[in-house]
Amino acid sequence: MTPSWDLFLTILFIVGIAYGMMLQRERTVVTLVAVYVALVITQVLTAPISQFFAGEKTINSFFVSSQVSPFTIQASLFIGLMILVITKGGLNGDRGTGLLSPFEVFVYSFLNTALIVTTLLSFLPDEARAAMMTQSSMVAFLVNHHTWWLALPIASLIFFGWNRHPFVSA
Repeated sequence: MTPSWDLFLTILFIVGIAYGMMLQRERTVVTLVAVYVALVITQVLTAPISQFFAGEKTINSFFVSSQVSPFTIQASLFIGLMILVITKGGLNGDRGTGLLSPFEVFVYSFLNTALIVTTLLSFLPDEARAAMMTQSSMVAFLVNHHTWWLALPIASLIFFGWNRHPFVSA
């Protein structure tokens, strides 16, 4: 039996959820915010960075002419920015307690992992992504529901925040 993408993704989700459970709710929310920030900045900076590595754009007369794939640029930029925002972003991630905290942490961790995986899959060339989708039903499910993986973390933040503080008194 050869390992499949489904096995790899299942292990990745287990590790992502376990990591989120260790971080607790507030740090997991900080990670979620970092993922969104990295996603937006990656979308904005991919074209100029790709042009730089293709030798089409210079920085102070310095340029690089290489054969770096767009996926490598996007994935590196996304992961690097995510780590940078998490570690140096100055976002407060103090631990909190609450009745729903373990369930919230599980939901946030699962959605974080799904968002990271689907974002990285979205950076793949169409042919590579299509090949993975034919090999793995989990990849197909994640890719086909990419919009939901973008929206559900925000919806869960609002839902759990609403349950914690349904009415704010002014």
